Amino acid sequence: MKVLIVEDYLPFRKLLENQLLFYVDKLNVHQAGTIEDTVNLLGQNDYHLIILDVNLPDGYSSTLIPKIKEKNQNTIIIVLTGNSSNFIRLKVNELGADYFLDKMTDLEQLFIILK
Repeated sequence: MKVLIVEDYLPFRKLLENQLLFYVDKLNVHQAGTIEDTVNLLGQNDYHLIILDVNLPDGYSSTLIPKIKEKNQNTIIIVLTGNSSNFIRLKVNELGADYFLDKMTDLEQLFIILK
């Protein structure tokens, strides 16, 4: 399974990658820290799963959701953010995200979804 982690905070991104590789077999994990890096990777790869942080240095990753779904409707999008307001939850769901998880309270749920 090919996975893309989009997270600007490198220590958390690395921690998340390590946890994913520990809990789930046969993952091919790519990483991006900006929208620009994400767009470049999306142009070169098809992903089964994309984990998106909302706030990135060069904008909001939610703007990528329709483009991701347009390219491949079967790509699972999990928004994993520290900003878990109801407004953002509703917005990303409207845009096509499959799951919305809070970094502080729902991280365990991520691994349940992956299994």
